[in-house]
Amino acid sequence: MIYSPALILCVIALIMAVCSFIWPGPLLQVAVILLAIAALIGGYTK
Repeated sequence: MIYSPALILCVIALIMAVCSFIWPGPLLQVAVILLAIAALIGGYTK
């Protein structure tokens, strides 16, 4: 199984988003930014 950078970023962003519901803080904004970066990487690597 190949792990692409976009997939890894998506997983990290999802984990951060879940954590941000448990511990409110700037994690949600970081997760959104990571998801946007992952979407850009995914768009360029296809």
